Amino acid sequence: MMLIPLLVLTACPSSGALQENLLRNPSFEQGAKNPQGWEKGQPVPGVEYGLDGRVAADGKKSLVLRKTVERYFPIAGWSQTVEHDGRARKLHFGALVKAEEARKAILDVSWKEASGEWKHAWSAYIGAREAADPPATHDWSWYSGVVSVPEGARELTLAVQIYGPGTVWVDRALATFVDDATPASDALAGVPRPAGEWGELPGAAQEENADVRTVGDDPLRRYVLHGATGAAPPEGFRLLVVLPGGDGSLDFRPFVAEIAQQALPPGYLVAQAIAPAWSDDPERVVWPTRGLEGKRAGYESEAMVAALVAEVGRAHRLDARHIYLLGWSSGGPPCYAAALTKDSPVRGALVAMSVFKPEQLGSLSAARKRAFYVLHSPEDFISMSFPERAVKDLEKAGARTTLVTYAGGHGWHGDPFARIRAGVRWLEENSGQ
Repeated sequence: MMLIPLLVLTACPSSGALQENLLRNPSFEQGAKNPQGWEKGQPVPGVEYGLDGRVAADGKKSLVLRKTVERYFPIAGWSQTVEHDGRARKLHFGALVKAEEARKAILDVSWKEASGEWKHAWSAYIGAREAADPPATHDWSWYSGVVSVPEGARELTLAVQIYGPGTVWVDRALATFVDDATPASDALAGVPRPAGEWGELPGAAQEENADVRTVGDDPLRRYVLHGATGAAPPEGFRLLVVLPGGDGSLDFRPFVAEIAQQALPPGYLVAQAIAPAWSDDPERVVWPTRGLEGKRAGYESEAMVAALVAEVGRAHRLDARHIYLLGWSSGGPPCYAAALTKDSPVRGALVAMSVFKPEQLGSLSAARKRAFYVLHSPEDFISMSFPERAVKDLEKAGARTTLVTYAGGHGWHGDPFARIRAGVRWLEENSGQ
């Protein structure tokens, strides 16, 4: 990634104040075939990168990304990387966008943490949110969002990306720091706004906790429900409960929403549990269980999963034969714990890139007739001995198990939705046996 200095001051139409635009050549007027200051992504079959001299919101040119194949990976895009001073800041990133049959395009912010690891968050989503939604087709509209840049970040990459088929034109991109009190926004809750609102912040309706629910009145038991909300299939909705890895926070919402849209067949609901903020200690256990910090945290993942399934079941008719868990990394141990609890409603679990510690689980007798799809990379820093022991011990206890490996080490590599799709299909075929 190339480093680009801070360059342009741009007037904000909503306030008249000057903002420091982090982007060079934000209107894409400089450059013949490719825009100066922007780095083109890897070649992707079926994707056209370039400048369009016939379509522009302002000036004579716009950036264009066109995808003609029915696939979402690899991701294609244009980006700029800028240096950052390491302070925690709120970043407002947006652009004028024109869309034609666009299934999914993203304005993305990524940053390099002090550890050297890159992380990212979406600032805006262009396209269909759900499988049944139409693709985006509209004239120039303002898309933007606010992203929280964590302390220690030393580089920021601002990118325009295209995942699915369709065409997007981009003009007048803006990336600027805003007041620290500005709430971070949710890209999936955002809507295209009139071009005349260029530069304005997203509204309060787009705050990141807009759709967060609680189980009962317990503030530690929070979740977001993704997927179809219409009439249930004749047998009821199938349910996937997701316990994300990492810090288990709401920041995984866009990824889980994509799981609901791309990894699952019709007829599924996806309940994303949000890890409890039960302590200020950054080293706290992300997902406490009965066997690990549950009493001290006042939160047990096993009980949360059971209560969450019951809560969703009160609002939507569920197919009790197809209630599954998905957890990766820190979300793996609570999946084992919840699936192995006596009288658990869970019929199977997909556990990826995680440890298996039976000493924290107690009896494995509840494994009988449950299914466990274990996904792990031999290159992961987490030893293969953990997934190997999981399938061995659980199969001995009466579960159906399989261990699937992939290349690349810890994390989701390649097409994560295809991997999840394969795992859920296996659970459907093997649970209850």
